[in-house]
Amino acid sequence: MPYPATRFVAEAREVRRFRSPAFRLEQRQEAAVRMQLEKILRSPLFCSSGPMQRFLALVVTESLAGRAERLKEYTMGIEAFDRPETFSPHEDPIVRVEARRLREKLTRYYQQYGREDEVVIEVPRG
Repeated sequence: MPYPATRFVAEAREVRRFRSPAFRLEQRQEAAVRMQLEKILRSPLFCSSGPMQRFLALVVTESLAGRAERLKEYTMGIEAFDRPETFSPHEDPIVRVEARRLREKLTRYYQQYGREDEVVIEVPRG
């Protein structure tokens, strides 16, 4: 697979392109990431999983908005997985389990459907 034009890495510490330091995406790059997100969410791997769609959309949109620091297990458990406000990430590993599944699904998406996609969305560990 050739290197894509844009590799978008969404994570709690920064938004980066390849290995460069944190940066703000240009408007057209941000639009390309949003279009890629929609394409992934409509794919057969994601279209039937509401919580997984909400999880990926939350991670990408918060990262794009410069609010990646807001992506904590507690917040994601409540917003993506409909956990109550009494949710405890220490007692319920839903976010960690689903983050692993999300990374696996993204890998499968790019192997099966997105080989030619110019934007790659990644959600690294941690």
